[in-house]
Amino acid sequence: MYSMNPIKSRGMAIAAKTIETAPLAVAPFVAYYMFTRSGYYAAFIALVGLVSVSRVLLLRDRRLRMSVLRHMGLIGLYMIFGLVFPHILVVKLLPAFINLALFIMFTNSIFHPPSIIETFAEAMTKTRLGEDQVSYCRKVTAMWSVFFILDLALVVYVALFRPMLDWAIVTGVINYILIAVLFLGELAYRKVFFESARAKG
Repeated sequence: MYSMNPIKSRGMAIAAKTIETAPLAVAPFVAYYMFTRSGYYAAFIALVGLVSVSRVLLLRDRRLRMSVLRHMGLIGLYMIFGLVFPHILVVKLLPAFINLALFIMFTNSIFHPPSIIETFAEAMTKTRLGEDQVSYCRKVTAMWSVFFILDLALVVYVALFRPMLDWAIVTGVINYILIAVLFLGELAYRKVFFESARAKG
């Protein structure tokens, strides 16, 4: 049976993740452009549409389907809220609500194991984790929870007190740079830590 080259498989996974993330990354700039050109409703529809596309693309992963469906339900409620209360802050605060949802999800998994990072790590390694590895994943999940709540505070600040272009730059560029640095740095350290834990075991 044909077996895909691991490097090629990893490359395809990265490409898929890029495609899934792209709508979220461009959404703030599209919303900014639509708001300056056509007003609130154009910006609102563009933002909701791009966020919805990013969620639909995740449906390919069966493990994420229930989570994605819950997200789509929340997006539906957000659409109703945005239509009833047409204010630009509804658009600008959407990333803050996403951060809040992620904070709740990650924090809840710490108190109701397995933690989010443990689930991801087991999916990536396709093996059961040892006690030290599980403890490590719980700490990393807590680290992400802190990141999401700090990022939420930053988004609320730029939404309330900075021009919309600043909001677009923070939520569309700076956020993703910070996430990439944190994710890649932790992933590199995790590989070293897990190999050390296996050697001890």
